[in-house]
Amino acid sequence: MTEYDFRCLSHHDFELLIRDLLQAEWGISLESFKSGKDGGIDLRYAKDGDHLIVQCKHYVGTGYSGLLSKLKKEVPKARRLRPKRYVLATSVPLSADNKAEVVALFGKDILCDSDVLGAEDINNLLNGHATILRAHFKLWLSSTVVLERVLHNVEYTQTNFKVEKVRRSLPKYVQTPAFNEALNILERDRLVIIAGPPGVGKSTLADMLLYAHLEQQFQPVVAERDVREATAQYREGHPQIFYYDDFLGSTYLGDRGFSFGHKDDRAILNLVELVLGTPNSRMILTTREHIFNTAMGESEKFKNSVLFDHRYRLEIEQYSEPVRAEILYNHIYFSALPEAKKHQIVDDDFFFEIIRHDKFNPRIIEWLSTLSRVKRQSVHYRNFVRALLDDPSELWHHAYEKEISNPARSLLLALFTLEGRADAVRVKEAFDALHAHRCQKYGLARQPHDLRSALWELGDGFIKLNGSVEVFDPSVLDLMNAVIREAPDNALDLLQGAAFFGQIELVWKFARLSDSKDVMATLAKHPAVMASAIARTMTADRRVEYKDTVAYYCSTFERRLCQTLEIAERLKSDVIFALVAPLADRLALEWKTEPVEIVEATELLRQLTRSESGPTGELLALYSQIRLALLKSAKRGCRIDEMREIIASVSIKDPEIEEEIRKLSRHFKFHCEGNFRDELYVLQTASEVDTLIDDLDDIQHGLSLNFSRLIEIAKEHLADLSDSSNDTAREREFELWSEKTIPGHMSDDDIRELFNSLLE
Repeated sequence: MTEYDFRCLSHHDFELLIRDLLQAEWGISLESFKSGKDGGIDLRYAKDGDHLIVQCKHYVGTGYSGLLSKLKKEVPKARRLRPKRYVLATSVPLSADNKAEVVALFGKDILCDSDVLGAEDINNLLNGHATILRAHFKLWLSSTVVLERVLHNVEYTQTNFKVEKVRRSLPKYVQTPAFNEALNILERDRLVIIAGPPGVGKSTLADMLLYAHLEQQFQPVVAERDVREATAQYREGHPQIFYYDDFLGSTYLGDRGFSFGHKDDRAILNLVELVLGTPNSRMILTTREHIFNTAMGESEKFKNSVLFDHRYRLEIEQYSEPVRAEILYNHIYFSALPEAKKHQIVDDDFFFEIIRHDKFNPRIIEWLSTLSRVKRQSVHYRNFVRALLDDPSELWHHAYEKEISNPARSLLLALFTLEGRADAVRVKEAFDALHAHRCQKYGLARQPHDLRSALWELGDGFIKLNGSVEVFDPSVLDLMNAVIREAPDNALDLLQGAAFFGQIELVWKFARLSDSKDVMATLAKHPAVMASAIARTMTADRRVEYKDTVAYYCSTFERRLCQTLEIAERLKSDVIFALVAPLADRLALEWKTEPVEIVEATELLRQLTRSESGPTGELLALYSQIRLALLKSAKRGCRIDEMREIIASVSIKDPEIEEEIRKLSRHFKFHCEGNFRDELYVLQTASEVDTLIDDLDDIQHGLSLNFSRLIEIAKEHLADLSDSSNDTAREREFELWSEKTIPGHMSDDDIRELFNSLLE
């Protein structure tokens, strides 16, 4: 028999569960009473002379002793009511002796053994009423069977999806129509894009959708930073669900949009098309609404794609007052807040002020119910709640400026330059460098344990630790954006305290955004700071050897040189231009042991042709040097898409490279014809094959080659893919959940009695 974890249910949830179970078991309709003032009645059936009372006692946390103590107070009520039948349902496990003791307490004239339902009896009823179980969503998802399947699934696929994180949030979760609606889109169309404003619950909804699919044996594929991570894990014929939270980014999408030169939009659309064309695949994406709209305007590929058709907008207006009430109730019920704080929520109906506030959203409710955050506040609890609702950003600012230590600020600034997440080793390096600089510059005290203290101080409020260090949610990065924009000297500190070249890239990318003009102006006034930061980090090795494994991290040297050129050009700085030559020498040294990164080398060539402020002779010589290295590397083998980038970025008619182009053409034609089918048949979507055909056409005209036979083969493969996509999709694997547990109409009195039960 499956065992269910009733600890994920509130008193209110437990009463609804018992009502639904007994109605299904007995074939009658039970009348519910308001919480708190039931006079000894939770559920009642009174018809045709029958007088049935059901009392629900959710004391799984206190165990049998707590239950028995409470029942002693119920005996006088039960005797006064004198029902024809009295049923006691409790979440506490009961032995035969326990039941006998309970019956003796009430008396056999009131209660019989068979009408005392303990945890085991309720589990038994649940196993016989699958529909009721599925309706009580979070109880089903917390069952031992589901957990075992999910954990086995996650372990098998080695996904980054945090099962324990979802299990911890299940008790607070309130099922709303949004779950059914998003699930319907996902089941019908295989793809759902959950878009909405910050804090509305997008990630929570996506987590629940993914968790539900894991129990159905879908293999999860979770992308953390790049959609290519997910694409590489695609397995034809296997039920898979792809998950990419915040797939368009939350912080740095601005006037420039994505790195379109690196084909991010194409990579996303290729995976989307792959999923849409595979009957046993699913995909969940989340994004902020304004970023989604910006991306649709920035990218022609997005604009002409099907992404908009699969968007599900999650808005706070979809949360009815009963839903808001249950969200707040669940968060308070399952919180560690002391009784005094709970009284401040309940007394004088303060909860109405919260649930009816214009700024209500689940993230704010999480904040006001988390003890570790509340304890930091020196103000009265209600004033803290009101300030949080009126302007959450002000609270963040106040906490950053007034309530955390300097080491904690250094850690948050360092995490900003690491895009909000990194492994412990990189976090330590970044923190040590930045904190040392800030302490020296501002005369701050510095202790050996500063990092450990900062991690402890920020835990559960600003950051979370789960094998790595990452910000608690995107609003922390929003805070850091504001901090740096309001005080652009912070950007100078980030450069002077940078440990990796990638941190410099990120600061530069941030400064280029349209709403970071003051940051860019500050960098322009201090080019020497930027030059010093680049000089300190630009030649650091990116190859790391560990035992028999070789790994690469940080930016490639092609990208470092390209970025340095761009910065020098934008800031009109001879000091930064002076770094180009030694960085080019380091790149040449890299090429002695590592292959040329073809796509990034072509972008470097484009940047060189755009540069107007540097020494013309040096830039021309560098262009020729990189172009020659690129052509020689490509001659040893390159992909079709890489060759197209070469054709687009190199002046192939230049007499100086005429012989190299001739050699490259011969080698590429031979290599391409020998490996074409291998390269073709890994493509799973029509758009990928269309792109390949376009690339071949560009290359054959650019190099005066004939690829008509290869193009014909690609078109045949395209036709096969089109036939396959028309196959009948697999039927749905599981039914939509019943909406009976979604909060319906509740009067003010109903909501009031719900919150009054918090004080029992």
